[in-house]
Amino acid sequence: LRVGVPALLLFLLLWGGYRLLMRWDRFRAWFQLRSPFITGFAKWTRAYSLKLFLFHLERLTQVGLPPNTAWTLASNAVPNYEIAQALLAVGPLNERDSLDKLFQRSGLFDPNDVMLVATGVQTGTVPDMLQRIHTMYEEQSRWESQRMPVGAIRSCLLIIASFPWIFFSNDLEITCSWRTNSLIIFGICISSSS
Repeated sequence: LRVGVPALLLFLLLWGGYRLLMRWDRFRAWFQLRSPFITGFAKWTRAYSLKLFLFHLERLTQVGLPPNTAWTLASNAVPNYEIAQALLAVGPLNERDSLDKLFQRSGLFDPNDVMLVATGVQTGTVPDMLQRIHTMYEEQSRWESQRMPVGAIRSCLLIIASFPWIFFSNDLEITCSWRTNSLIIFGICISSSS
């Protein structure tokens, strides 16, 4: 009772706070891109969002929409609020803007991606180049999604390792043995992350 009830109350309080904050879209988007707990989750969120953006942008350019209209429509299809706002904040969209300039101004894409799109604009194969970039981000999101379970297990081990420090601080003998084990688990988690 001494440990179980406070632990349960702490868990319910943290869970309730998390659920409340996750209803707020801006915080959820911020948290997804800066998730400190699960390795690979932030990179997966970024890659997945950009993959969806590129998928829609490729389809819209194949139809023949102007670059600024296709960019705006594809940006609104991105599930992460922060990335969608960064894509929409490329500045005033003119009819004269080409896709490579929009990619460059967004700051979300690598220089190689910008060069591929610039090549596509010059050769008239923009949908093909967007498909190539889409495939690269799809591979990256698949790879990052494979890393997430390891990061979740590592986070759970760190949380479990910290419980004795919190709840058994009065029992010196138990604390010393648990702290030693916690430091060993912490060392294993840190060494496996690099």
